[in-house]
Amino acid sequence: MATRLRLSVIVKRLFISRSSFELSPYSYQTPCQGSTARVRRARFTGTTQITGQSGFAQGQSRVCPRGLSLFRLAACCTAATSMFALHGLTHAAGAIGQASDQPSSEVGPLRPPENQPVPTIQYPDASSAIAAFKTVSGWARRGNVPKSPPATGLPDAPASAVTLRFLGEIVGRGTDAGGGPATLWKSAAFAIAEAEKRVPVGSDALEENHRAEVLRELTISVELAGSLVPLRASTYDEIDASVNAGVEGIAVRVGDRTLAIFPASMLILGTSPGDAAASLVGSVLNDPAKGLRADPEAQPSKLATRDGVTFYKFASALVVQQSAGDVPQFATRGGHLVPESEITARSMRLFASGLASHLMDRRWSGAEQFGLRGSMRATTGQHEPQIAPPAEQAMIALALRRYSASAGVPTVEAARAFAACDDVSEKLANVEKGEREPWGDPLSSMMFLAALDQRCYDVDFKPSESLARAAEECAKKGILAETAPQLEGLKALAWLSACDKSDPGAARKMGGEVITKLLSQQIDAELATHMPWLAIASRSSGGGSSAESHALRLRSFRELAYTYVLTSADAGDDNQDLVGGLVFPGSRSPLPSAQSARVVAGLAAMLGDPAVTPKEEFGKELVRLLPCLRFLRQLAVDDSNAWMCQNLTKVKWGIRGYAWDTKMPGEASALTLIALSETLDAIEKRAKE
Repeated sequence: MATRLRLSVIVKRLFISRSSFELSPYSYQTPCQGSTARVRRARFTGTTQITGQSGFAQGQSRVCPRGLSLFRLAACCTAATSMFALHGLTHAAGAIGQASDQPSSEVGPLRPPENQPVPTIQYPDASSAIAAFKTVSGWARRGNVPKSPPATGLPDAPASAVTLRFLGEIVGRGTDAGGGPATLWKSAAFAIAEAEKRVPVGSDALEENHRAEVLRELTISVELAGSLVPLRASTYDEIDASVNAGVEGIAVRVGDRTLAIFPASMLILGTSPGDAAASLVGSVLNDPAKGLRADPEAQPSKLATRDGVTFYKFASALVVQQSAGDVPQFATRGGHLVPESEITARSMRLFASGLASHLMDRRWSGAEQFGLRGSMRATTGQHEPQIAPPAEQAMIALALRRYSASAGVPTVEAARAFAACDDVSEKLANVEKGEREPWGDPLSSMMFLAALDQRCYDVDFKPSESLARAAEECAKKGILAETAPQLEGLKALAWLSACDKSDPGAARKMGGEVITKLLSQQIDAELATHMPWLAIASRSSGGGSSAESHALRLRSFRELAYTYVLTSADAGDDNQDLVGGLVFPGSRSPLPSAQSARVVAGLAAMLGDPAVTPKEEFGKELVRLLPCLRFLRQLAVDDSNAWMCQNLTKVKWGIRGYAWDTKMPGEASALTLIALSETLDAIEKRAKE
């Protein structure tokens, strides 16, 4: 247990808050049911029992009947929760994000209400949504709304939302959930009135001309709600488990007053459905205390009985305008649906180039010798925190190093990425006041060594005194120290990158021993914990997986991993943007996230290992990998997200942690760049054979 507690302290710096990414693997709950605990996989139509396996659960069915939404992973008691917390990618060294000790507000995986009929979610009519956009656009360009709702031409919707932006900044926003044709008129009136206040103009002719120019430059987004479907949830966690984040909105009604939050607002604010519902309760009851999610007395079931609160979910149609004058277009979780046909060698090359530039642009621009800034918000371009933790910086440096070494990268671009990696490593070694040392914990130490990637063996490279000292300290705290089992895959890669010019063979031997130990002792399901570091290290240890048994184990793991790739049939019509992501039974989130990039990068490394992927199997394995790369591309911020970004140039190509969130952890982008670099390198080298 002492080892587990030490690891929790180490890895919590690399886990994002529970509202976004995976829990620290050692945030256990005390078992309540002992060995009788059962784990359930819950769908919207009941539950199916499954077995809790380590890492991936082998032999477990996960296919959803067509027409049903994605399954929800649920623990029916705290013992099951503890079991799942111990397994799978929640172990992962270098996992994406940071941990939080705040109460969980994430989407799933808690049990949805059982034994109740499945309500039908109805989407608004597409033609009505486009017509609504055109109506609002006409009012906004004129700068006024009729004094009363027009008698005809307005959609009959339960709720609507209108947002107006000027130069990327929100200047007007209105939401109404009164229902009927008047709802669009009301929400537009609120938004336009607010915009008039935010962009004040006078009455003379010059200012009227300026006003007209401002109105022409407004970009508009309109959301219409489908039918309101009652939620019979006992807790806010059950609301999280029952609402399709980024696709469905939340409404709360007391008496004849209804308030709503639409999916786009939750996306931009980074709010979970449960948090949104709690916020609405405080507003609709005019009592913020009754909207405290953590309060046991303010849970939905008690609010319904005591205060007459009714909770609803609804599907919505989001119509956006990327820039002033653009034609309106529908958005899926804030962007467009990336088809698999878009994933070609050329598009991947452009993607990798843009992602590498994005990561290089995260470098600190001030006079201080800081390295890289922390996670970004796609909507604002702001960093949280201002300075990235050492392990995150080192992982980005490693990604840039591997990108610079990939075949086919233009010489100038490769040199720029290579220099950026050296720059980040050097600044990590020179610790500024207020910064954490890279040798402060085993994870950061070994990631720092891995980022060097045998740089110290270069004949022409003369490491600075600070870099040499940092490497020595990181070796003491990392590869030479006793570390948690979950860090062994990274330790193998760090050994192969260690700088000992006097005896380089010894370091390679130690790395090889770690690889052999992992591949001989751990079951296939547990190897997910060590990706992609183990796959890269195994290939690097001998120009390919040196032992035949190593290759066989990696092939076996690959087969298991692909059984957890979400297919189109699994996803259903509402979640096609999630196809290609990996769903891990032990994961805190029941839907695919950027955590998939860890295993996808490992699969890509195996693609380029001739011992694991012989020439005659290359085409088949590349085809299997493409949907996974499509999912990572879906998480990237691109031109289709321009409507919600204040500075698209700054955030473009960054990887969001979730399809329904705008936070872009540095590790998510780094792992995706590694996956792309490994894939493109493998394609380029096979093409030359």
